[in-house]
Amino acid sequence: MNNMSSEIKSIIGKKYPTEAACARAIGWDRRALNKLTTGKKEPNLTELLTLSNALECSAENLAIIFLRVKSPNGQRKS
Repeated sequence: MNNMSSEIKSIIGKKYPTEAACARAIGWDRRALNKLTTGKKEPNLTELLTLSNALECSAENLAIIFLRVKSPNGQRKS
């Protein structure tokens, strides 16, 4: 599991018993959330805001986690 994936899953685990429970709470299919948490898909702004509201964390903090993966030379560290 990559660092981004483990960070997101850890945040989800603090609020919900499972990733599927989180997905249900925000009205998403479990597979849609899993694509984000595994890095197979990047969240758009709406998805990022929805997820941040469900997890009661800032969209900025979530964006940093997702963007860290995109840094071409590892410059983006929080």
